[in-house]
Amino acid sequence: MAADPYKALGILRDADPEEVRAAYHRAALKCHPDVFAGDPREAERLFRDVTAAYKAILRQRGQRRIGLPSKTFSPQDLAIMEMARSAMGKSVPPQKSAPPQKTAKPETISFVQFGIIMAIVSVLIGSAFLAYWTLTWEGDRHTAPEEKSSQTQLTLLDLGDGVMMKLALIPAGNFMMGSPDGEKDRVEDEGPRREVTISKPFYMGVTEVTQAQYEAVMGTNPSSFKGPENPVETVAWIDAVEFCRKLSAKTGRKMRLPTEAQWEYACRAGTKTRFGFGDDDDDLDVYAWYTANSGSKTHPVGRKKPNAWSLYDMHGNVWEWCGDWYADSYANANNRDQAGPDSGASRVLRGGCWDYVPQYCRSASRVRYSPDYRYDYVGFRVAVDLK
Repeated sequence: MAADPYKALGILRDADPEEVRAAYHRAALKCHPDVFAGDPREAERLFRDVTAAYKAILRQRGQRRIGLPSKTFSPQDLAIMEMARSAMGKSVPPQKSAPPQKTAKPETISFVQFGIIMAIVSVLIGSAFLAYWTLTWEGDRHTAPEEKSSQTQLTLLDLGDGVMMKLALIPAGNFMMGSPDGEKDRVEDEGPRREVTISKPFYMGVTEVTQAQYEAVMGTNPSSFKGPENPVETVAWIDAVEFCRKLSAKTGRKMRLPTEAQWEYACRAGTKTRFGFGDDDDDLDVYAWYTANSGSKTHPVGRKKPNAWSLYDMHGNVWEWCGDWYADSYANANNRDQAGPDSGASRVLRGGCWDYVPQYCRSASRVRYSPDYRYDYVGFRVAVDLK
């Protein structure tokens, strides 16, 4: 986002509230999926930037609410959306038609009147498209309507203050947990490899919990590498559990850390290879931030390629806490909905991080730390039970 929020919206500092609102609508319209011609993720990033600029202006002026338009379209909005669809050749989702009205006899208007009418039309177009954006992207107070992305079903949680969390639906199924005896870089505690059943579908965070998300829930940001879209780090297992508890109370959904079996199942996304994309260390650069490409720091989530189930950064960036106590073998583990031993001294982390080599970023790789351990390469992502 530009340092000057007024510059980001293309307006002067003395612009009146209606001018600010209209500028926000115009900027948001350019990012709308029905209008933006590029990568949808870039559209989402641009939308967050212009929204952040708008909110910054409101804060400077002592206003508390962002004032998004209504989620229902007026007859005038619907008519203007239809005009926009014809003009741009874009598809606007079907809506109930406005009731037929009697058309007035055409009258001659002045050039000034025409200019005023066109100004009103431009504001209404912005309002209509931003309202549609609100329906299709941000959803209702806590949970947006579910959507399809490739073959993965996604949903959004509203954490408040414009901060959202995207979740992917992970299907129930079976998989081979752990690494086979002949796998390169295998460690003894990754076995014995065996088939595990995940009996119920669940939601999992598309990305690691970001600093913006953590701060929206906890009110603090302990991270060493600051950045709202960077993963939160320097968080202990007990901090992650408390985040889940508070977010559960806020959203009415049961938020928690994934079990170790759920984490590996989601990471593999149907694969049996060293990584969720194959076996070659050289391909890790496309999917992960690790010691060879991280520059000794974390990076904004979601910038690398996702796995087959639309999950980003399952390899690298930060180690991710799981809910389980650590055991040094799977020999006595339950093969159905495994949740680890009943007690222990350390909790499990998965995924590798920015400061580790490929060996530790493998799908089966495990490390353990005490529940109160905090460091700048330790973060987490959430799992959510279905309603």
